[in-house]
Amino acid sequence: MIWKNKRQLYAFACGWITKAGYPLAVIGITKNRDLARSSVLEKLISMLDPLKFSAAALSDPRQLDYELACSLASALPRGIIAAGATVTVTGAAGPSGGIIGGASGIPASANGEPEELPEGLGLAAAPGGPGLIIHGKPEDAVLILSALPRGTGGSSVLFTAAEMAQAMQIPFLIGLTDGTGTPKPGAILIMKGRDTKTVFGELQQQLIIRLL
Repeated sequence: MIWKNKRQLYAFACGWITKAGYPLAVIGITKNRDLARSSVLEKLISMLDPLKFSAAALSDPRQLDYELACSLASALPRGIIAAGATVTVTGAAGPSGGIIGGASGIPASANGEPEELPEGLGLAAAPGGPGLIIHGKPEDAVLILSALPRGTGGSSVLFTAAEMAQAMQIPFLIGLTDGTGTPKPGAILIMKGRDTKTVFGELQQQLIIRLL
């Protein structure tokens, strides 16, 4: 008898420059294979493409993150377990423009504390970034996060996180950095085993990966 592993998780990510000129990258995790399709990504892009921020958000990092989180939540289809986004808004206060967490939760500021998500996922996110989701204990996500610099933007810090996760034999890691008011634009990284992929808002990208 052959036993099939019914527990499947997929990650989808996309990056593009919005109508307003914001480099934006989005990541989602789902166990619904039908949501891990290019057509779903195209619809998500079309819904987020008109993204704009209020005048208050341009001077208040928390407000910018809140508006980004609300826009993402309204665009995501049902069946998403966790999601995140990073955006670069030139001239806005920061570090900001990076959000990550459970898709069904109320938007809240990052505090570096461990958070357990469905399907065996662990979350930890620091003010100013980065934010991490792993397949494993939330405390392990905090351990990795504690070794990373804050507010850097870019992908270098995420590759460091991926190397730590690999050394800890964590099956996969999703990492995200802030993109506004940071030295480098934001980035998303997906690590599965020994492989890593990155997504940036400056580049027109779509990525779908089976995590489990």
